[in-house]
Amino acid sequence: LLLPFLYSSLSNKNASKLLIVVICAAPLARLFWLVTHGGGVALEWHFESVADALAVGYLLALNQEKLHASRLYNRFCRSNLALLIPVATLLGAWQVYPVLYQGLGKSIIFISVALGIDLAIQRSKSGAGRILNSSVLVKLGRWSYSLYLWQQIFLLQVRGSTPYAHFPLNLGLAILAAAVSFYCIEEPILKWRR
Repeated sequence: LLLPFLYSSLSNKNASKLLIVVICAAPLARLFWLVTHGGGVALEWHFESVADALAVGYLLALNQEKLHASRLYNRFCRSNLALLIPVATLLGAWQVYPVLYQGLGKSIIFISVALGIDLAIQRSKSGAGRILNSSVLVKLGRWSYSLYLWQQIFLLQVRGSTPYAHFPLNLGLAILAAAVSFYCIEEPILKWRR
């Protein structure tokens, strides 16, 4: 809920600057946690573990028109260099060295996934583009921030610890909560900004 609030109260330029700070600060926060607490599963549950993922998505959304108008970016998207995006994602996921993974790997994953999705949007006639541009995935994409907020409550519960921790009920409840959150909170805030 913090990002839509900031988005609604800051100009695109100031919001972009703030998002770049978050993208740079989150890996440092992860490294600090790793050094001071030894990492482990707890690190994966902290906001700094994914803050740059959210910031990358918002930064792309805010600047998509400018990015698509860039000759350099368009040349990259049409070139074979774009095939390096999935390779970068896989390299970023290499977790042999926790310091490298937390400090650089996760950020590489987040940036390459965002660029890969944008590339599929631009190449909407390709197989991946047709799948990602299907009406179901477009709607799910619009709800993705809300789904991110609610997924831990419904999807990351130990089976039997709560009455709703069973598939497919937990998935349905997470999607329902995301839809309600999107239409009742996120969308009104975004409309208010315009």
